[in-house]
Amino acid sequence: MPVVTITIRDVARRAGVSVPAASVVLSGASTGTTAVGAAARARIRLAAQELGYRPNLAGRGVRQGRSFLYGVLVDATNTHLLPAFMRGAQEAMAAHSCAPLFFTHRSRDEEVRNLELCRARQVDGLIVNVTPGTGLQAPGRRYAEWRRQRPVVELFGHFLKDAPTVCLDMAAAGRMAVERLAALGHRRILLLTHERYDTARRGGSLFFDAWEHACGYTAVMTERGLAPRIARITLVPDMADDVWAARAVAALAPFLHAPARRRPTAVVCYNDWVACGALRAAAAAGLRVPHDLSVAGLNNLPMCMALQPALTSITFPGEALGGRAADLVMPPATAADSALPPSLPPPTWIDRASVAHAPPCH
Repeated sequence: MPVVTITIRDVARRAGVSVPAASVVLSGASTGTTAVGAAARARIRLAAQELGYRPNLAGRGVRQGRSFLYGVLVDATNTHLLPAFMRGAQEAMAAHSCAPLFFTHRSRDEEVRNLELCRARQVDGLIVNVTPGTGLQAPGRRYAEWRRQRPVVELFGHFLKDAPTVCLDMAAAGRMAVERLAALGHRRILLLTHERYDTARRGGSLFFDAWEHACGYTAVMTERGLAPRIARITLVPDMADDVWAARAVAALAPFLHAPARRRPTAVVCYNDWVACGALRAAAAAGLRVPHDLSVAGLNNLPMCMALQPALTSITFPGEALGGRAADLVMPPATAADSALPPSLPPPTWIDRASVAHAPPCH
């Protein structure tokens, strides 16, 4: 049976309007739509739905000079967020007959290679998780030409000056952890992060997420009249997940072997692998989690449920992040809402067995 192609003329005939009117309404054009009455617009959209009309994107692309494709370049280490983020971006773009081209990279060279593939496909814009660099490899230089010709949205970073950004609300996560633990009676709450967390305070961008997390933690501790205490993990090049855990053990051990009246009763961790190290450090110090020490992670990795005890963590709204990035990169004519909300949904506290009330007489 031959495939029947529904055209704009069929839609116009069904809706009882002219072909130009149907074309204006269904093209997503930013101008001319208001010239078609509200009732006619409704009939056109209903007719298109009933007939199963699908726009010819190839023809429309030639006329408008667009591909309706957007490059999405994400650091491959962000495995905890990728599936939900990709889903959110894909859904937001599909609602406007656009599609993402997803790429992951583990190095600057891979990022540049993927960038060239996007150029070859003539994408209409980029959402990019930038790899840091200096000099000729600095992100600002790498994306200067792109930003003159196409919209670029930066993901999880602050390396492209004045570019729209979509980031995790790490400050909110830091605040949330302290508020939850303080509500359970904890007063000696320790932050376990890495040694370079405060470089962003001096204008750097590489560790801004750790800095914002620490700022959220410190703010609530100060508001409640509690003394902030920070244990610093020593960094090495290419920190693998198990290295994070091992280094966390070493950083936390001196605090856990302190006299009981000075020992922390709760630990706020920079990520779930750091929290895994905190669990190991507690066991090595002869402390029970959560009876003697509560531990809160960050990112809600799948392993959280498999740990003993199951790890309390904080998760971020991956689909909302993807949808927000898509709305920012698409032009107002196709964006879901050009007046985007000022903030993303807050992170979510996932309560499990590693957090409990502060021990008595602490």
